[in-house]
Amino acid sequence: MGAFFNAFRSKRVGMLIALGFASGLPLALTRTTLSAWMTNAGVDLKTIGLFSLVTLPYSFKFVWAPLLDR
Repeated sequence: MGAFFNAFRSKRVGMLIALGFASGLPLALTRTTLSAWMTNAGVDLKTIGLFSLVTLPYSFKFVWAPLLDR
């Protein structure tokens, strides 16, 4: 178990964790904030649900990311 935690002390792993968190945080904040704003503006739930489909490609980025990285 100690070797497992020692791997996280590496600068490289720490940077990867920070970058992963930073790449996911804006999407989560945008999705929840936008839904709240649209609800307060009186937009119906069907439209809010359809608008959330815009974020669907981000959810499947593990599929298309290797194609773009080449």
